[in-house]
Amino acid sequence: RVDALPPVPKMKGRYYADVAKALGVQDARAQLVPIVERFRAAKAEHEAVDFADQAELAATLAASFPEVGAAERDRFAVVLLDEYQDTSHAQLVLLRELFGAGHPVTAVGDPCQSIYGWRGASSQTLTAFRREFPAKDGASARLDSLTTSFRNGASILAVANRL
Repeated sequence: RVDALPPVPKMKGRYYADVAKALGVQDARAQLVPIVERFRAAKAEHEAVDFADQAELAATLAASFPEVGAAERDRFAVVLLDEYQDTSHAQLVLLRELFGAGHPVTAVGDPCQSIYGWRGASSQTLTAFRREFPAKDGASARLDSLTTSFRNGASILAVANRL
């Protein structure tokens, strides 16, 4: 463990704030393990699935049966993925298996508005989009950034930017 390392003299036995915070998060997560194990056992006992299980199963099926992706690509000429910053890894795999490999896909998202981290979503899916959904020629997907907010007036943005 990091906290078992000898202290750095200049730090006077203190850790960097980020390391201490990470250790606290790690300890809190470790305390959740028994709860998660009981939850998984209860789902198995009752033959139930939750949202994360559904996303994982769908991703596994899409990866295992490429004809499903082919059928969906035939059905949808273009795809728009809105609020993409709230996409989990399982959802990313599902969408990539269904619509990757050069199919016309546009993702819209704002990394500053990612709110579903508690269920596995990550704004990192935005940065992964260019790699996971390449153009038909294999090049990375195009990235266009909107630097002007058309949703909020200048006075609202001024307040928000001060926070």
